[in-house]
Amino acid sequence: MPEALLRQAVPVVDQDERDLIEMSGLFDGGWYLRRYPQLHDTRVEAFDHYWREGRFLGMDPGPNFSQSGYGHQLDSELLTAQALSHYLETGRAQGLSPLPEISGRQAARPDAKTLLLCGHQAGERLYGAERSLIDVASGLDELGYRLIVALPEAINTDYVAQLLELCHRLVLIPYGWRQRGREPEEETIGHFVGLIQRLSIDAVATNSLVLQEPLIAAKRCGLPAAIHLRELPRGDAALCETLNADAAWIIDKTQEAADLLIANSRFTRDEFLTLPLGSEGGDSVTEGSQTSVALAVVPNTIDMAPLLALAPPVLEAVAEASCPLRVGILSSGHVKKGLSDLEALASALEARGVAMHFVVFGTASAELKAMARRIAEQAGRCQVELAGYVSSPHEALARVSVVLSLSHFQESFGRTALEAMAASRAFVGYRHGALPEVVEGCGTLVELGDIEALADALLTLAASPERLMRLGEMGRQRAMDRFGRASFVASLGEAYSRLFANSTG
Repeated sequence: MPEALLRQAVPVVDQDERDLIEMSGLFDGGWYLRRYPQLHDTRVEAFDHYWREGRFLGMDPGPNFSQSGYGHQLDSELLTAQALSHYLETGRAQGLSPLPEISGRQAARPDAKTLLLCGHQAGERLYGAERSLIDVASGLDELGYRLIVALPEAINTDYVAQLLELCHRLVLIPYGWRQRGREPEEETIGHFVGLIQRLSIDAVATNSLVLQEPLIAAKRCGLPAAIHLRELPRGDAALCETLNADAAWIIDKTQEAADLLIANSRFTRDEFLTLPLGSEGGDSVTEGSQTSVALAVVPNTIDMAPLLALAPPVLEAVAEASCPLRVGILSSGHVKKGLSDLEALASALEARGVAMHFVVFGTASAELKAMARRIAEQAGRCQVELAGYVSSPHEALARVSVVLSLSHFQESFGRTALEAMAASRAFVGYRHGALPEVVEGCGTLVELGDIEALADALLTLAASPERLMRLGEMGRQRAMDRFGRASFVASLGEAYSRLFANSTG
């Protein structure tokens, strides 16, 4: 398997290559436009987009060829854009698969139950949901299951490599997200049915509520199915827009799709406990009634080892202007993450004469860059450093003493808070979403949008290194006790035992 799929300009080719792909039957224009929602409101011609742009980005030409996965069968590196041409000209005759199945490192377990675990994306950068999939795969491996992992793409080769360490086989099947008004892709369902039958799979689980074809295949094969819930539809307008649906429809369809919903927090579980008002579930449900689907709570865990290895923050002279308190913000850089509050917070701290050094990690939007310039132009005591994207949390947390969350977005768990706690960094944020049940007295939470309270909390930490240290110690202990690996694996084991016990298949 190549270490990376190269994505760069390909040599100029004659028209024969384009004609070969168009005539191969592996490009499906209708599927292509349905698969990629970003194309829905454009006037683009499907094949032209694929030829000029999509293949360079690892976008699949149809349901029967994995553009980014194909190259993982080769010993030499292959340009992602050339994957389909290589298959048609050489690979097919060599017996290579258009939908690769890669052998993993999991030890042989002939008598174990076999689980199919489906991820919802594998793009260039890993976010919380993808890291949580690794945690789930690792837990299921430890519990003794024979694990098959399915991914819709293989652009992130490091992610693929991590999953291969935990599974018996990794399968690349092009599949997208459910959308209201779009029928499930029958060819994709067929691929999953074939996979289930060929590998003697006993149950199917998805890492997100956005998937549908794997769950439909499970039902057709009479298998139990679980969905790991990481979304809060009622508070996520972007999710609703992406799925072309309202929260009631999303919750209703999620409840219909699985035998067990595995929530990552009590807060997330409560989102799905009852059918929302306005639900379109039909005559079988009553608005606001209790849902009949089984629910379990398995709080997220994280890879704590590198965070536990971090020493407590250096606190000498934190109250002096020459050494201001370093406050980290781990964010996507979008408005929904609350970064617009940073400017108001900086002004509130300036009014108190307090020096703070904010370090913002993550891809910086144009809006954030402009805000950082405005704060810098004030030449005050507060500074904003845009540190860019970092691939691992401990790299970021090693550089700060406090972690601040300004998110207005309801978090279904609060992974950033847990990372801060494990790293013995004091956490400050809004009392919103699932954060209270994660932090629970081991940090400072204020009401949503209360800038003055945030400023007071940071001022208190800057003036009291002892409190900062104490909160860090309490947070680290809670992280290990409540969200450590042993607790996670035990909860995961209980949930999957329940899935099989309740199965009627």
